[in-house]
Amino acid sequence: MSWTPKILSRGHTRSNSLAKNADGTVVLSSERTLEVEEAALAELRVKADGFVASSARFSALRDEDLHRFLRARHYDVDLAFALLQTSEKWTVANTPVDAENIVDEIRSGLGWICGYDKVGRAVLYVDVEHYDKNKRNLERTTQLAIYMIMLAIQKSQKHGHEQITIVFDLFFFGLKTMDQSMVKSLLQLLSDAFPERLAKLHIVRAPSIFKGFWSIISPWVDQGTAAKIDFDSAGALTAHIDKDQLPTQLDGPQDFKAFLATLNI
Repeated sequence: MSWTPKILSRGHTRSNSLAKNADGTVVLSSERTLEVEEAALAELRVKADGFVASSARFSALRDEDLHRFLRARHYDVDLAFALLQTSEKWTVANTPVDAENIVDEIRSGLGWICGYDKVGRAVLYVDVEHYDKNKRNLERTTQLAIYMIMLAIQKSQKHGHEQITIVFDLFFFGLKTMDQSMVKSLLQLLSDAFPERLAKLHIVRAPSIFKGFWSIISPWVDQGTAAKIDFDSAGALTAHIDKDQLPTQLDGPQDFKAFLATLNI
């Protein structure tokens, strides 16, 4: 028996927007104009260029990147700049991931790119059948997540998109897969290391036992991320992802071994 929550998240909320007018009053997202967004972008650009110039380790940032940080912090320039600094420092310290260090994790089939959604964003498929919290190494599993998210971003960008779609297949969800530490690590990656990279997160085939686990982890999910989560049946997923882009586990043709062959690992 599958389970779908009535409420996606009890996570903390943020104001619709923290962008401000010249007099300091808050501009709500419904009132925010293109001029306001462009002004915020220009202000963040000055700050970002100064930050990037402070170290040869940092890379120049595109306007698309700056807009991601601004969206993640509702166009509050100071908060967006703080997130930018955190994200760039994290990127320097943690990437690129050396695939040779996580060969077993990559070959496990836990997470891989199965295809593209109907918009053209890469789909990262996560199959919990291949996860056991009693055997996993948290650091290497986190590196696997980083590796696959970055690969998905690269594939999305080739199709003209900056975001990715993630599908969590919970058909084999059970006690061995209830890993609060891993969930916290993934949520932190999506919010702080890869802000606004997630377009949609589809949770499919969630068994009834997932209800208790969701009640524990849902308060950690911020409102922005919660709005991107859909609980779907495997059949309903085809409204977002064409069947020929789905893995064999979800009755599609995409095969993990074929994907693995493209990595030459």
